[in-house]
Amino acid sequence: VIIKAISEGGCLATDTIIVKVLANGEVFIPSAFTPNNDKLNDYFYVLGGVSVSKISSLMVYNRWGEKVFSKQNGLPNTPLDGWDGKLKGYPAVPDVYVYLITVEFVNGATKKYKGTITLIR
Repeated sequence: VIIKAISEGGCLATDTIIVKVLANGEVFIPSAFTPNNDKLNDYFYVLGGVSVSKISSLMVYNRWGEKVFSKQNGLPNTPLDGWDGKLKGYPAVPDVYVYLITVEFVNGATKKYKGTITLIR
C-alpha cells in the first residue's frame, strides 16, 4: 500500500507499507522463507492476530530429527523471535524442515501447530 500525505505548506511525502492479513484471523505460519539478507522473508516466524499473546515455543528440526532451532516465549509478528536459517552459526542447507509450535492466546488457551517450512536460498 502506498500512502501519500501533504503538509500544510504543500510538501508531499509518500511511503510504502506492507499489510499482512491473517487468513484465519488468529495465526499464520508461512510455508517457505529465504534467509538471504534482502530484508524480505529472511526469518521463519509466527504471525498472530490480537488474540495471540505469545509463542510459547517454536522448534525446527531437520529431516534426521536434529533440532536446528528452538525459541521459548517469543512474541508473534517479531522476526527476531524466529529462525534466521542458520545452524550452529552457519547457513543451513536449502531443504524442507519440520516445525512444532505452541501458541498461547490472551484467554489462556494454547494450541499446537505442526508442519513443514521450506528454506530457499
